[in-house]
Amino acid sequence: MTRTATLPILKYHNLVRDGLLAGLSKDEVLEGFRLFIKRLSKRYDICTVSEALNRCQNGDRRAIAISFDDGYQSYLKDIAPILVDMDAQASFYVCTGLSSDKQLMWNDQILVSCLHNKQLTPTLAKDFLSRYQIEFKQTSSHQPEFLKALERAIKYRPFKQRAGLIQSFQQQFGLSDDTRTLELRSAIELLNTDEIRALHQLGMEVGGHTVSHPILAQESAEDAHQQIISDQQRLAKILGRSPRSFAYPNGWHNRDFLDLHKGFVEEAGYEHAVSANYGISKLDGRDQFMLKRIELPTSISAFHLTKFYLKHWLS
Repeated sequence: MTRTATLPILKYHNLVRDGLLAGLSKDEVLEGFRLFIKRLSKRYDICTVSEALNRCQNGDRRAIAISFDDGYQSYLKDIAPILVDMDAQASFYVCTGLSSDKQLMWNDQILVSCLHNKQLTPTLAKDFLSRYQIEFKQTSSHQPEFLKALERAIKYRPFKQRAGLIQSFQQQFGLSDDTRTLELRSAIELLNTDEIRALHQLGMEVGGHTVSHPILAQESAEDAHQQIISDQQRLAKILGRSPRSFAYPNGWHNRDFLDLHKGFVEEAGYEHAVSANYGISKLDGRDQFMLKRIELPTSISAFHLTKFYLKHWLS
């Protein structure tokens, strides 16, 4: 009996940011990542999504892909050097409309405004949210609670409405000048055009992630189409070649993107696309525009790694 080929793709977001928020130092996070790559490379060849897909389709079970979403500068400064040192590669998905210097992802804009901001008192936080019919449970640790409430409430609003709400919030409360927030900000700035190109020149795959990271299912078909097509064209110009791989923002099928959007991605000239749907994709002729991924935590223990091995090899 022929064994069905499978494609394991691991998924990260911003390792450094998430580590700092969890109370780890940057050095601790990067050392943990280095150890993980060292352990993983003993059993697998760590590849881009495009290379792993090609190898797995041809029956190669040593190939595994690692992917990073959203295009943070720390990917070039901190993550890529570790991968190069370990003779590994990965796929990085970027939003070309956010590639001007010092830009932040929408949720990170909220983050640097909320945390340790002395102007954001519980009463003012509650008053702001009530203007937009957003429920807020006031607690002693009101800033983290406010952050969660605001993110939940605006994440699935159309892009322009979401941007307007964030702008309104920042006009009222400004940015935190706490030193802890300044350290965090250095971990959440996005790659500019030159840095995207430099990442590609290191041998990493750079893929599309829309122009400005909207939730595609919340946009009109026309706007979603433009987000995908324009991003591909911009990225091709930056890289000097057509990108092969795409990642849906947020990434859950039938919640964040629809079958309609898979068609747009294929129309744009991409060869495949990754989602946030959890699991290992079976390569038996199924849809290559909705590849599954396994999201990993900031730090991963040998126990988690062993569980992953078993899940893959016994599936």
